[in-house]
Amino acid sequence: MLRAGESEETIRDLFNSAKAAAPALIFIDEIDAITPKRENAQREMERRIVAQLLTCMDDLGTRPPPAQDSKRYK
Repeated sequence: MLRAGESEETIRDLFNSAKAAAPALIFIDEIDAITPKRENAQREMERRIVAQLLTCMDDLGTRPPPAQDSKRYK
């Protein structure tokens, strides 16, 4: 059984890992099955998951600063 907030944490971790490994691709199969339309979400958990997924997707345009030993840093 999932603890409260675990799904949202998993989504954040997935997107953070992809950003750190950029360029990266996140493939979510049958997204409509796991994230119904926000206004049709019947349970609070569904609403939180949809909100977290949308927040992470909105944040895709930003990148974490490169590591100091990275070639991009120099």
